[in-house]
Amino acid sequence: MGKSFPADTELGITNYELRIIQRILTSHEMLLDMMLNRLQHKIKLLNYRNLDQIRDGGLKARVRYCGLAVGFIQSGTGFAL
Repeated sequence: MGKSFPADTELGITNYELRIIQRILTSHEMLLDMMLNRLQHKIKLLNYRNLDQIRDGGLKARVRYCGLAVGFIQSGTGFAL
């Protein structure tokens, strides 16, 4: 970013044309960076949601498991944790 290229006489491209190409590429690079940042943010949000669901699911499973154990203990089957 911010570099100027010397004219390439073999291809007949002037410094002005190279600066225009450079600006276009720089703007595309900035757009790609923004898109990448947004994707990373969305992935982070999805990961947090998944972690919350896993935590909630784990808590529900533990509550169910404890309830099952308490049920066995109360019924006198001799099952205990």
